[in-house]
Amino acid sequence: MLLLRRVGALAGSLVYALALTSCGGGGSSGSNGGTVPAATPSPSSSTVVDGSAAPILLDETPSTVIGDTSAFGTIVGAPGTATIDGQTCPAGATINTHYHVHLSLFVNGHQDAIPAGTGIYQPVVTFGPYFVEAGPNGCAYPVHVHALLGMLHIESAQANAVLTLGDFLDIWGKSLSVNGFGPFSAATRWFDTDETGGAAGSHPVTELTGTDPHAIDLVDHHEYTIEVGPTYVPIPNYTWSPYYP
Repeated sequence: MLLLRRVGALAGSLVYALALTSCGGGGSSGSNGGTVPAATPSPSSSTVVDGSAAPILLDETPSTVIGDTSAFGTIVGAPGTATIDGQTCPAGATINTHYHVHLSLFVNGHQDAIPAGTGIYQPVVTFGPYFVEAGPNGCAYPVHVHALLGMLHIESAQANAVLTLGDFLDIWGKSLSVNGFGPFSAATRWFDTDETGGAAGSHPVTELTGTDPHAIDLVDHHEYTIEVGPTYVPIPNYTWSPYYP
């Protein structure tokens, strides 16, 4: 597993903290049918929570990177403003629901970064070197990614909105099944880690392998992990920045 963590200077963190209250504005015309998994594989017996690993701070400064960026590139914007899974890409909408979840992707034991700009139409870098938001003529879907941290921002004009993992994957344009993820083909499994309480390494983990991603709600301060085999690794410890109360 390659894990890169570069934490920006305190000044960058403070600038970003000011942006959190107004972050907002991308995807393909994906359909639910492309992501419904087949039969559940036999998961490995490896530990799914690594209690001994050093905690990884989820601090979305403009220079934080979690995972290798080579698989998908640094910035991936949505190709248009089509309605995807009932989700539209509004510009300048009032945000009535705003919370965060984290997504990790491992391929054969190697961690890949979730691209900045995913779910954002016409993304532009607003805080160097890569923190992105929607440009002047752009917009953001209700679930999107601003930086290379793996943090998914749920920002919806609908009060008490709940997005699903399938919504995000369709907006990103990636399929998920027990046979692979996106361009990677191998036995694949996925997990939900409740990080709302307890110490890093002790959070309860639920394996959801075989569950339709559209039936998996994205819950505030939960960690969702996708692992493409044949090598599986323990789920790392993650600790949330105070910017994400």
